[in-house]
Amino acid sequence: MKNLNLLLGILLSLFSVSSCIEDENYIPTIQGGPLEVYFSNTLPTKIDLSKYEKTFEIPIQRAKGCEDKTVQLSITSTDSVGAFSVPNTVFFENGDTLSYIIIEYDVTKMVCDEYVDFEISIDDPNVLEYGNQKYSFSAGLPAEVYFPRSLPSRIELPADSSSYSIPLVRLNKEGELKVELDITSIDSNEIFTFPNSVVFENGDTLTYITIEYDLSKMQYDEYFDITIKVSDVLTYGNQIYAFSAGIPGPWKSLGYATFTDAFFFVDSYKVEIQQNELNPNQFRLVKPYHEAFEVDDDGYWGGPWENTDEYMNLYLLQPGETLGDAQITKKGLVYFDPFCSGWNNPTYNDIVNVYHPVTFTKYQDEQYFTYNKVVSYQENGLPAIIQLAPFYYMDNTGGWDNSQKDGYITIVFPGVVIKDYSVGVEYVGKFIDPKDNVFADLAVTMGADVASVKVGLAQSEDVNGVHAGILNGSIESVEMTEAGTSRFAIKDPGVYTAIAISYDAEGEAQEAVYTQFEYSAAGGPVWNSLGLAQYTDDFVASLFKDVEPVTYNVEIQESEDTPGLYRLVNPYGAAYPYNQEGDWDTSNDYYLEINAQDPQGVYIETQTLGFDWGYGMFLASSQAAQLLANYDLETIKAAGGYCGTLVDGVITFPTKALLVGAEALDGWYYANTNSAFKVVMPSASKSSKSVKAITNKKAIDKKKIGGNKLKKADRSMPEHAQKK
Repeated sequence: MKNLNLLLGILLSLFSVSSCIEDENYIPTIQGGPLEVYFSNTLPTKIDLSKYEKTFEIPIQRAKGCEDKTVQLSITSTDSVGAFSVPNTVFFENGDTLSYIIIEYDVTKMVCDEYVDFEISIDDPNVLEYGNQKYSFSAGLPAEVYFPRSLPSRIELPADSSSYSIPLVRLNKEGELKVELDITSIDSNEIFTFPNSVVFENGDTLTYITIEYDLSKMQYDEYFDITIKVSDVLTYGNQIYAFSAGIPGPWKSLGYATFTDAFFFVDSYKVEIQQNELNPNQFRLVKPYHEAFEVDDDGYWGGPWENTDEYMNLYLLQPGETLGDAQITKKGLVYFDPFCSGWNNPTYNDIVNVYHPVTFTKYQDEQYFTYNKVVSYQENGLPAIIQLAPFYYMDNTGGWDNSQKDGYITIVFPGVVIKDYSVGVEYVGKFIDPKDNVFADLAVTMGADVASVKVGLAQSEDVNGVHAGILNGSIESVEMTEAGTSRFAIKDPGVYTAIAISYDAEGEAQEAVYTQFEYSAAGGPVWNSLGLAQYTDDFVASLFKDVEPVTYNVEIQESEDTPGLYRLVNPYGAAYPYNQEGDWDTSNDYYLEINAQDPQGVYIETQTLGFDWGYGMFLASSQAAQLLANYDLETIKAAGGYCGTLVDGVITFPTKALLVGAEALDGWYYANTNSAFKVVMPSASKSSKSVKAITNKKAIDKKKIGGNKLKKADRSMPEHAQKK
């Protein structure tokens, strides 16, 4: 009887356990033991949160639900700002096999598209390990939606279509996303039909808002103001796109203008220019950069590219009109639509656009538009020359602000002949007569349309002051009607400034140029300017990992007493793209002297470069200069790999033949490790066709030195190279 009762108890116990099991696949390992709790293996590894919510839930399961149960949790995360609040327990009610871990978050402490990593572990001694005991995931606010900055403020709708598409971009391509749109328009004739929303398909970062229009209700050059606002999504950049849209009037060709963009190209190009027949103050260039890139394609630029804009639209602004927040008061100012060059800058992997300064908030005043103007007019009232001063800008990176400068984009209208009033002046040496009087000889050149040139010389470094003195007669000058040499007496040592001013046949001043030289009466060195050299740095670029070799223009001088001894003037001052205000010493001039008396035995002696990034003044030298303490130059040349060369006006050095250091650094570091150091003389750069050098200022870590230090063994030549 006892055995029968025992058997009955066991059966009842089994029945009781199995009745608590609601998961039909569950097989208990210990009857009446602890409950099994686990995470589903279908939970996502990335959770996109809404900025309009404050919590999200993580489901957690158990295999049977016979009783109320609190389960202990262990949580780790990369949340360093306290944006999330995660409970350390979860509660199952009697009969439930599913519960939720509720996590709170504060969107004010979060940054869009920055996700926090979490790992939640079931950490309860009363819970059996069953299934997934850990759940790892990331959670954050998803990427934003925005309008590209390069969208035009005026849209010319095609007359052979009935719809137009506007791009909308998002940063995160994962998942389908529906975006609600808020669109307003002054359209009493119901010409336009707008969508209420647009959808990003999974995997797409780009979608289009398609606007339909009724051509039968439209007239030429009638434009309608439209505003599209992105609603109910996280936004980045431009949330609102305001523009005008209409059918442009017909265009007539004026012929081919001469187009120059000195930022991108060295040469000028012939580009078709058209005038709007209904609005004579509107012009457009047809494929200006297509033509330029095709002609200048030398393997560096490539192109033209598929997304290069076809038209550059120009508008002659009239007094009384408004542009941005500014009221136009001056005649002859020019606006141009945002223009995509199509060129992808390989340094930043970002496309360079061409913007009028009004595009930017800080330039919302007419005074900032004055460099975009009609330079001169033709007798028929059309412009003769237009100049543009763009902000060359990469939407995701930044760019080059040339909006307050002359000399970038120039458009010369068809049939316009530009007079050549160019003038040049160069110090070519000193002359000493039998009475030991000293004179400076100035060589003057003049363009074909120059009637005369005034040349003056004064002991001064104030260029503007000397120029004004020549014009008002307080500084003596001579007048020349043909190119040649003019001689001026000099006496006291110091810096002299020579200025030449060209005049037309009516006696109007046209162009002015200057040159400077230093005279030492005591027989000290005299340096003659050769013009601007193209200098490529590989001293600093070899020492810092974040610094790239860059090419920029620097004045180069040659010693009058020692021909072949050159020096670059302040190469690491304001001209050096990686420098910031305060990095260089403004109290003195600093030079990089290069001894090229022997074109096959070029070397650089130890010298201070005049700038400091926190390591004391930087220093430059070369291995050949160091070796000259123990060997003659012919021996060093014969060894190979130490000396630089001057060939066809270009100075280069072998890899690691240069040295760089600083006052607070121990010893020398190899320079020219990128094999990029180069000095291109003015004569060489002028005689060879090349694209304009573009230098990129960017933030760098000036605290991380990555150069290779010069080994002691490298401070002497191998035995087989030494002179016996």
